[in-house]
Amino acid sequence: MKQQRDLVTKRAPVSVLDLPGMERWLSGMAARGLFLERQANFSTQSFRFRRGTPRSGRRYRLCPAKYGDTAPSEELLELYAAQGWQYVVCAGRGTICFHVFFHDDPAAPEPFTDTDSLIYALRTPIRRGSATLLFSGYLLFHAITRLSWGLDRGPIYRLEAIGFYVPICICFFLLLMDRGVNLAALLLFRHRLRQEKQPPLPYSATLFRAQTVLESFIVPLFLFILFSFGFSTLSSRSNLPLTRWDPDFPLLTLAEVDGGDGWTPDENRTVGPQGWPDSAPPPPSSAFHTVTCNDVDIDRSLVQTRYFIDQSGSGARGRASMEIHYFIDPTARSAQSLLEGLEQAALTGDSYYSQLPASLPFQNAAVPGADSFRFRRDGIHWELLAQKGRRALLLSYKGPRDLSQWFPQIAQMLDPL
Repeated sequence: MKQQRDLVTKRAPVSVLDLPGMERWLSGMAARGLFLERQANFSTQSFRFRRGTPRSGRRYRLCPAKYGDTAPSEELLELYAAQGWQYVVCAGRGTICFHVFFHDDPAAPEPFTDTDSLIYALRTPIRRGSATLLFSGYLLFHAITRLSWGLDRGPIYRLEAIGFYVPICICFFLLLMDRGVNLAALLLFRHRLRQEKQPPLPYSATLFRAQTVLESFIVPLFLFILFSFGFSTLSSRSNLPLTRWDPDFPLLTLAEVDGGDGWTPDENRTVGPQGWPDSAPPPPSSAFHTVTCNDVDIDRSLVQTRYFIDQSGSGARGRASMEIHYFIDPTARSAQSLLEGLEQAALTGDSYYSQLPASLPFQNAAVPGADSFRFRRDGIHWELLAQKGRRALLLSYKGPRDLSQWFPQIAQMLDPL
């Protein structure tokens, strides 16, 4: 425990690529009684120091290392030891690594330095930096494609796509910029070495500050995306039977509308492949799938909750079915925009949103308890759009009942329990 209390963590004020700056900072920490132990586990810019007696004469030097080298070779250790330099740790940032040595004698000769070796050591980091830059660009392109696809799916998925994929696009864009800044720093570092053939000058402080700012945004944004994905995954359900669901609003069931004596809800059934020849061997079990009935799909995100409620069955008046798309939006304004988008999608003939003719307009109805209520009818087919506050719904009904008698009950579904 005492050893742990003697260790402190400090964040470097300069990039590890700024060799003179890092060496001055480490020497200054030793003069304050803080001696480098290792690089911190959680950040390439943070280091662990052990408290001790201040030594104003201690100097640190950084020697280039091949990527993946965790310790210097015996030859390198002997080379530095011949001048009295002692090895501390291998420090790095991204794909560039350095072995750190120290000496307590201010008059000690400088250790072995070779600019060509440092230029050679930068080959792998530059190649890996180029690869990660291209990969970041691919991730950004893929995220933009997914966002575009989500927006094209229509108003039901638009807000969810914006809430989930826009942060991902921003995160990958920042990652692309961060990788680009890192690669630019490496190229600038190598250029200075080639031009000057001497220990490198500090690379652009502007690049380092830009990279620090980018990374300060990337980490919390990435954590937000993970939290959003985890929340959506853990709180969403598919094919949940209505008998096991406790909705947070007064759900109008098909049994109430078409119920009575002899009402029987449809049950789940297994369906095989269509058009399978009778003379052929029986299809494999993987060719069969289960069709679920009278259930609900729950999709939750940080910006929207969506329920898709499927009901069907038969009674004394015949068969009936009802589908409800139910939404809880972040604001009343977004719910109103969603309702307008649903109406527009239905009137464009999109079969996913409507089975009625696109030329059949919606009619407004004054229903108590609803801010907006619209419907249209074609024989036994009904479609209704309703909105109140942050809640909106799209209801499709096919059955023998006159659904106008149930408008007040449908509007009541927009009230939370």
